[in-house]
Amino acid sequence: MMCSVLILALAGLSASPGLAEPKLTKELGEKVRSGIDKLTAQDVLKLVPGSVAISSNKGGFVDADLILTWEEATKFDVVLINGKVASISATFNDAFASKSLTLEKFNQLKEGMTQDEVEQVLGKPNGVSSTTDNMKATVTKCGWFQGRKLVAYVKDGKVNGSAFIVTTDK
Repeated sequence: MMCSVLILALAGLSASPGLAEPKLTKELGEKVRSGIDKLTAQDVLKLVPGSVAISSNKGGFVDADLILTWEEATKFDVVLINGKVASISATFNDAFASKSLTLEKFNQLKEGMTQDEVEQVLGKPNGVSSTTDNMKATVTKCGWFQGRKLVAYVKDGKVNGSAFIVTTDK
């Protein structure tokens, strides 16, 4: 069974490109970077506007207890099971328009497509991961991301690293 999710953040039902003023800016990224070893997690949460994803990172790949992530992005996520599309989701954000990730392209994606067929519509993904589940099915997750991302890494209550990433259409 296919599950399709469409989230239109700040866009109503139109998924109109680029009307909202961006909140995640290079200058804001620089403020967070310059606060390394000074700012606390609470300081950064007050400084950076918008919704934040917070994840624990015990034993993770970076030297941090918490990872705080803000995004202004248009992104598509496609899950394939045994090489066929099983679910599709998209997030549209008016603060970052994409020429290649559009509602029209989302509507072209269908259950049962192969990864090659999806890539004919969307191009190569920004990220791909594959695992085998407990039923011996191969689960492949493909993601397309166009937008801005601000990440703050927190260790022992203080910011100890940050990243500001912008990915755009070519």
